[in-house]
Amino acid sequence: MGINFDLNDLQAFRAVVELGSFRKAAEAVSISQPALSRRIEKLEEALGVRLFERTTRSVTLTTVGWVFAPSAEQLLDDLDVALLGIRDVSSSRLGHVTIACVPSVAYYFCRALLRATIAGFRVSASNCWIRARTRCWAPSSAAKRISA
Repeated sequence: MGINFDLNDLQAFRAVVELGSFRKAAEAVSISQPALSRRIEKLEEALGVRLFERTTRSVTLTTVGWVFAPSAEQLLDDLDVALLGIRDVSSSRLGHVTIACVPSVAYYFCRALLRATIAGFRVSASNCWIRARTRCWAPSSAAKRISA
């Protein structure tokens, strides 16, 4: 059994919950009232439950609708946060920078240079993580030969 509904259906549901009216919700999401009704029906069919009790004058949530509403709201809010995060990443300098070199070079030649470079980088790209790593890149057998 697949659940077949989309983001627009959830947004329509949220609008009806918030506004308490199919007409007002349709205006809020910029679609016709019959199209909004079809979205709600599609969501109800996909979930296999009725979310609203409808009369000619009012619309109220069913018990299942009351239980589902906070979850739908949280889902839509989480999606908004994720999308804003993506925009932040794409519009700013956000990420990880790793600087690697052998220990002797880092100790003797790069200390002051690295400190100045990292300090300047942090000012221009404050959302980046910087990690300095030192390693011996020689294979273990070569390292044994060098130390012998």
